[in-house]
Amino acid sequence: FFFVPSIMSHLGTSFLSVGPSALGGLSAPGGSSAHGSCPCNRSFNALPTESSLGQNNEGSPRRRSCSTEPLPIDADNSATRNFFEAEFKRRVVCALPPLWANVASLPDECSVYCVSDIHMEMKGNQEWLDALPACREPNSVLLVAGDVHHDVSKLKDTLARLCGKYSRVFYVPGNHELWVTEKAHRNSVTKFFEILDICDQIGVLYVPAPVARRTRIYPLFTWHSADLGDPDVSPSFHEELFDIFCKWPQGINLSDKPNKSSLCPGIPSFFTALNVLTAQAMPQDTGGDGSDW
Repeated sequence: FFFVPSIMSHLGTSFLSVGPSALGGLSAPGGSSAHGSCPCNRSFNALPTESSLGQNNEGSPRRRSCSTEPLPIDADNSATRNFFEAEFKRRVVCALPPLWANVASLPDECSVYCVSDIHMEMKGNQEWLDALPACREPNSVLLVAGDVHHDVSKLKDTLARLCGKYSRVFYVPGNHELWVTEKAHRNSVTKFFEILDICDQIGVLYVPAPVARRTRIYPLFTWHSADLGDPDVSPSFHEELFDIFCKWPQGINLSDKPNKSSLCPGIPSFFTALNVLTAQAMPQDTGGDGSDW
């Protein structure tokens, strides 16, 4: 077992990798795989209103099929989080089965590399990517642990280029990816789902998958929590405002300061809930030999 963490400034993105594979890190300056994605991706930049919140006879949100109306991303109540969690569950339920269907046919070995904080908005890092050769290992896996670019189009371009250099690429967003600096994004959570859409489009994985007969990669989503520090010391001004460019729906933020909420406990709770939903949707792992593993 080996744990490959990369703790961003506030978004702790990490991977749990299990198996006898070789692990290496890329020296960074600061062919994509098939991805079992659902074909019915929603647009999260539509503008539904709070009135679009569906309720059943018991007052609970209705379950929605893949083809129904957009999620209520502007509603300032607890139903917002419920809908986002339901959407994430829909995605992983669609994505996981194809990835785990043919474990026995996978190679016996693979090489796993990891990198984070490559910040492609910096010129020197662009030059590093330009010079990065394609991996010569026949079954190479790259883990990208966040902070690639805050611009989604440049993020997509970077991840696509990395897909051309490694057999498989896994990715989880960092805190910089969730900065909302453009009007195109409603808030950090809708941008998070747009990033997942991009991963689906280009074959980057953000869900657990086997990469060799006895090796599995488990991406994890987390966010910096205030209780990681000294409980007797109040957060500094810098810590409070570090991710001021993030914007959270009230149903997740749970505070009255949507742009100054880096340390709100509702945010790490939300990302932890996504990991739980993934674990609940995981298919049985037979280890490639027909036995439980």
